Amino acid sequence: MADGRWFNQAQAMAEIETLIDLAKSGNLTEVRRLLSAQPELATRRLSSGESPLMAALYRGHHDIVQALLEHGAATDIFAAAATGRGGPLRIGLIDGADVNGMAFDGWTALHLAAFFGHVDAARILLEAGADIQAISGNSLRNTPLHAATAGKHVDAALFLLANGADPLALDAGGYTPLRIAEENQLSAVVAAISPQSG
Repeated sequence: MADGRWFNQAQAMAEIETLIDLAKSGNLTEVRRLLSAQPELATRRLSSGESPLMAALYRGHHDIVQALLEHGAATDIFAAAATGRGGPLRIGLIDGADVNGMAFDGWTALHLAAFFGHVDAARILLEAGADIQAISGNSLRNTPLHAATAGKHVDAALFLLANGADPLALDAGGYTPLRIAEENQLSAVVAAISPQSG
């Protein structure tokens, strides 16, 4: 009995690893085939916390993200913020999710909303008490404003600035959001920051 349970767990882990690998590579045909056979895989994640949805989203495979959502992919507050899905984000917060908690990879939901350019999600999070100066729990040690400028999302960066984000905060590499905005040629963001930094 114990051996059978171990085999089933190992098989389930191998299947979710396969789906995540397909999501990372952008293989929509194989993702759809696997989900058609086992739709429940869309709701699972690795023991590390990595999910197929976030694996696809980080690599810009939006067609795969959509396929996973269609098959019921779990949208905790991190996935909801990263995909800009306000309804699931509000529900997660109402259900008691920690607005300043961190995802498996060290980002807060506000970092994710900012990096992927979802201003409405960022607004929902700030209204729920998200820390606009939160430092990520990963090696980058950056703020949501760093994330918005790194993601090249002008509207998200301007929104965070308007709500008090520090444009001169240093990340682990010694970069400020201002410097990242300059390097990414986000002129509107640089213009908004310059009066503050003078």
